[in-house]
Amino acid sequence: MAVTSEERKARNEQIRNAFSCALTLEAGPFKLKGRGYEPRTTLRSHIARLLNGLELPYASVSQGYSVRHYYPLRIVTRAAQIMGVDAAQFTSTINCATNHEKEQSDDEERASRLFC
Repeated sequence: MAVTSEERKARNEQIRNAFSCALTLEAGPFKLKGRGYEPRTTLRSHIARLLNGLELPYASVSQGYSVRHYYPLRIVTRAAQIMGVDAAQFTSTINCATNHEKEQSDDEERASRLFC
């Protein structure tokens, strides 16, 4: 059962509208780089092409000869929630930040126990 071009266009328009609504519903600022960045994700290539032209916040990270664009996970999950689908349909990878301050305090606590 093949999908017609009208159905495909309607589905693409739904996806664009869902991401546009998610962007307006989710309040910024978005911390996508540096220590303690918020959870972020890369989008599947066809979704990224589809959303080209929307003013979505992203962070570019160089990896060898290529560049990855990371988008806020909360926008992607909100768009999936609006459409009533799983966010995994849009994402390629999910990257969660580590809590640097907590790790640092844990290290200091361990060091104080070791060297007393």
